[in-house]
Amino acid sequence: MTMPVHIVAQSAPSGRPNVLFIAVDDLKPEMGAYGNDLIRTPNMDRLAGMGTLFLENHCQQAVSAPSRVSLLTGKRPDYTEVWDLNTLMRDRRPDILTLPRHFRENGYRTLGTGKIFDFRSVDWQQDEVSWSDPYLRVTDQYFHDRRRPLLYWYQNPENRAIAEKYLEKAADEGLTGNEAIRYAHRYFKPSVESADVPDNAYHDGAMTLLALETLAELARDDQPFFFAVGYHLPHLPFVAPQKYWDLYDREEMPLAPFQEPAKNSPDIAYHNSGELRSYTDIPPLASFSDQPYGIGLPEYKQKELIHGYYAATSYMDAQVGKLLDYLEESGLIDNTVIVLWGDHGWHLGDHDLWCKHTNF
Repeated sequence: MTMPVHIVAQSAPSGRPNVLFIAVDDLKPEMGAYGNDLIRTPNMDRLAGMGTLFLENHCQQAVSAPSRVSLLTGKRPDYTEVWDLNTLMRDRRPDILTLPRHFRENGYRTLGTGKIFDFRSVDWQQDEVSWSDPYLRVTDQYFHDRRRPLLYWYQNPENRAIAEKYLEKAADEGLTGNEAIRYAHRYFKPSVESADVPDNAYHDGAMTLLALETLAELARDDQPFFFAVGYHLPHLPFVAPQKYWDLYDREEMPLAPFQEPAKNSPDIAYHNSGELRSYTDIPPLASFSDQPYGIGLPEYKQKELIHGYYAATSYMDAQVGKLLDYLEESGLIDNTVIVLWGDHGWHLGDHDLWCKHTNF
């Protein structure tokens, strides 16, 4: 199911309400509030209990950039002409009005951090004209021991040692920065990771510290705010501190009950889970590599990936909880609209599909 998640909560506002706008990448409606009794999402469930839970919302296109541009402009992809991950929104529609820009033009202070637009569809400042303040980036100071994950994501000591080996080889080839990381990913890019580390060892936890610091600063300002916070998880790779993996028993992970193409459905409705195949621990396991669609993962890997998705979702949920706690403790919650949304769903083995990019 590619239905995005939408939850809105609002306390009785005095004057113009603030807006906390939380985007979550690859979040399908798998949480307690949507009827899943196994997954641990107490904070999103708390938010749902505070306001409105939407059950019939659907994304315009199950691809990050077009979906986000559509939601943030209120226009369909056939109008924005952003259908892929390569088109810049303002190359097609130079004067299009975005949601944060609308707030900015109506007297709000607008700030953002994390993934709100897909970075491939806007400028480096996440559509600079949308924001009253420079876009907020997570710097080293927010990471535990000021140590960023290697290759963007990995903190497990074993994985860091392997990553360092390939980064050294990249340096020997004269590669630096993102080019060196892309080189290393050709050889080492696991789809899951657990590590005995604090929340801010990974990006979403570090970004939450930045978001809390920003909320504290906004609380001292008389100007109403629109603050967008974009979480990466539960996007691949499924990386999370060990305590979130420990919430679950892998043997209890629910395999998709139907893992075949739907009867009389066209081949174009499917894909071969190419995004997942880009992870180096997946291709040796895929058993349908010569078919136009399907991947045929063994059951143990399916359970590992579902376990990882659940752990990553619970980790992200804990970060949302920290934002809600601060709003309550500071009193901001009395005059703040909170919106939490996902850009599209994510297949967990149904129809033998993984990732997004389908109309299912």
